Amino acid sequence: MKRPKSAGILVGMFFMGLSFLIIIGATRVPMGTFHRPGPGLFPLLVGIILGILSVFLFTASYSSELQSENKTNRKIQRLIPVFTIMAILGYALLLELIGYIILTFLLILSFGLLQEPKKKIFFIFLSFFTTILSYIIFSYFLGIPLPRGKYF
Repeated sequence: MKRPKSAGILVGMFFMGLSFLIIIGATRVPMGTFHRPGPGLFPLLVGIILGILSVFLFTASYSSELQSENKTNRKIQRLIPVFTIMAILGYALLLELIGYIILTFLLILSFGLLQEPKKKIFFIFLSFFTTILSYIIFSYFLGIPLPRGKYF
């Protein structure tokens, strides 16, 4: 019996959420370093790997369902470079005011929806996961402080 393609989407979303919870839990425990790992390092690595694999599963399942709906309006395609430049300039100007997490989520989401407007759910999850993962990498592993924003 062949399983429906939407089952892969649901399983991918479940494991994305689970990986997010594992990563959050792992960051509450001392990490240590790679040479002297603490109790939180292994769960963090497992959460990141699980998250990456779940994104692959979600992407493969979702793209196979929408493969036939892959046509984009030509007028929109012409405006993509203009929108990209405006979005990056806006990102640079608003980063200190709004903050890294919210603005990065919106930037990745807008780029994705501009390319494939019918894949809203996919790009929401991708934007969320990418933003959280990049925040963890920059702030915890590399020790780089990211802007929090004035009002958030």
